[in-house]
Amino acid sequence: MSKFSSQELFLLSLVRSGLWGGGPSYPEERHAGDPSWGFMPDWKAIADMAKTQTVVGLVGEGIGRLPAEGNLPAGGTRRSPERPAETVSEERGPIGREPRGMVGGRAPSTEWSARQEALQPMILQAFRTERRNAEMDAFLSKLITKLREEGILALVVKGQAVGHLYANPSARQAGDIDLFLDKDNYEKAKAFLSPKATTLESEGADSLHLGMQLGKWTVELHGTLHAGLNRRINALQDRLQAELFAAGDFRRWECAGTEVLSPSPLFDAEYILLHCLQHLYYEGIGLRQFCDWAVHLDRFGLSLDRGALLRDLEALGILEEWKGCASFVVDYLGVAAEKVPLYDPKYRRRGARLCRVVLDGGNFGVNFATPGKTDRPLLLRKLTSFGEMCRQHGRLLGIFPKGVLRTHVHKLRSGLKRIRKA
Repeated sequence: MSKFSSQELFLLSLVRSGLWGGGPSYPEERHAGDPSWGFMPDWKAIADMAKTQTVVGLVGEGIGRLPAEGNLPAGGTRRSPERPAETVSEERGPIGREPRGMVGGRAPSTEWSARQEALQPMILQAFRTERRNAEMDAFLSKLITKLREEGILALVVKGQAVGHLYANPSARQAGDIDLFLDKDNYEKAKAFLSPKATTLESEGADSLHLGMQLGKWTVELHGTLHAGLNRRINALQDRLQAELFAAGDFRRWECAGTEVLSPSPLFDAEYILLHCLQHLYYEGIGLRQFCDWAVHLDRFGLSLDRGALLRDLEALGILEEWKGCASFVVDYLGVAAEKVPLYDPKYRRRGARLCRVVLDGGNFGVNFATPGKTDRPLLLRKLTSFGEMCRQHGRLLGIFPKGVLRTHVHKLRSGLKRIRKA
């Protein structure tokens, strides 16, 4: 089973608290094989990990639920993945341990002071995240209204479409605005928005993808949602997309007073996972994207058509990945197992190993990336990226062997084609 440090376990506890509420739990530390209640949060390490995983807002929510002096309340419990809860008495700490009012042999005020000093940058980041979410919601509301006035049907995927499902939407770190359209509406949206953009990215002609900057906001148009894992998955995604738009099977939600459309819960459950896998297989991915999937399943998991889901996952060839990721979000992000369709406890070991890879890599594999590679010649950049991907596939081979081999062959072929064209 994969090993996690006490600081990592505490980070995950804070994330779970931010997602679902309730107070975080302090892990145990062990010395010479005996349990010790000397755990002291390393707040700088916690803040750094939260930033790397882009879950500063969620961790801040969890920290806000800690007891004021960093100690346990009277009659409370501490829990550990390896030991049952131990009771804390009114006058003392854990029964038979140090007196109440002490944490790891240090006065709680020392821990409290260290916490406040280390978390000041996180507090500022949380305020910026809240303000950015409010501004993005206002912009998205106006954007959808203008597109609708032009007769353009656009669905919002990822980002704010998932963010509003959070217990505190403003705690989710916002990114880009992603619009999903059928082919005709993609062309109309491109013609309408391109003249208004301050910058335009190179268009992906095959994937029908165009990124642009509209004022301070990055907007991406998606005529397809190809994950780039292989041609078979792309073709099946196209089929599911055609069925979605033909049936008009959309989810409706409100953003700053405007009704916004997103794909059906079933389509999104599959797509959000595919997006996670796209980055996981190529570079790495952080907790934030898996938190999105966890929140979506928590809200809609019980209502999903399990038969249709199983057929889609088998056709896409990602049933193994679904079950491994399901164990990850159940065991480490706190989603109730009954809310995750096709959850299989036999995959718990894979879920643990996946969690290890996610914590090691950070958001979009920031900890695995080669510094300064963007300044290198094209061929050297391609070789460096391929080397990084090979190392990532090595980390994942024991977790998702079929998916790794399939993706590796596809990426090798497509990479060679790009090099020949260049």
